[in-house]
Amino acid sequence: MKVARMILGGLAGGFLLTAPPLTAQLIPPPVVNPATYVSRSGASVPEIDPSEMHGQGAATYRLTHEGRDVWSGERPFTLLGACVGDDGVVEGYAYGGGLRGFAKDDKLHLVILDPTGATRLDDVIPRQMSRGWRPGAERGRHRLRPRP
Repeated sequence: MKVARMILGGLAGGFLLTAPPLTAQLIPPPVVNPATYVSRSGASVPEIDPSEMHGQGAATYRLTHEGRDVWSGERPFTLLGACVGDDGVVEGYAYGGGLRGFAKDDKLHLVILDPTGATRLDDVIPRQMSRGWRPGAERGRHRLRPRP
């Protein structure tokens, strides 16, 4: 009986040592900090200040051109990646549920803001999981390109 317990104990211990640590898989989503983007000439500078720590929901925006405030205000999305043209047009993408949200109604927003701050385009697409992670696997990361 003692030998059977020792064998079972050894098997159980061996299994626990080879099992992957589940707590390492439960990493919280990354924090989305306020961001500043600069156009190629340095003339246009949009600032994006998220309202939520993980990038879900609204953000406060401010665009300066050659050091002067052009517009500021809140928009219902937080651009997680953006680029700006010398004319002040801001392009970017946002996820309604943040970087790693994947809530039931999570959506990808492809956004273009014109130089006055008005929304020129807000294309909303349901967010989908990719079959496997690879750099740039998140849908939308490389859909918008800066203008030459």
